[in-house]
Amino acid sequence: MTGVGLAGLEAAGEQELQDYVETLDPGTVKERMRGLALYYAFAANEPLARLTGEIRQRRIAKTCRAFKLHEFRGVDLEDVARLKAIGIVTADQVYAPRPFTPQI
Repeated sequence: MTGVGLAGLEAAGEQELQDYVETLDPGTVKERMRGLALYYAFAANEPLARLTGEIRQRRIAKTCRAFKLHEFRGVDLEDVARLKAIGIVTADQVYAPRPFTPQI
């Protein structure tokens, strides 16, 4: 997509976006895909805005470090210990689906 005009951006599909991402240096994917997502949102092309955002998330998820709960400023360490006891030590685990087991 480098050197492609606006008409090329509007005509791009999922495969073209995937091919474009493969040509990028891994360190630039986050910024480039964010820029494309913003462009498509501004151009009211919701499907491509959503797609570029999803591609960006998938790519950066591989390099993101999970944020440890005890690293949050002002967090109660007793609460962190309780969560750790049930297997939750990072912020992303807080929102992960898990089976409900009521405690009596």
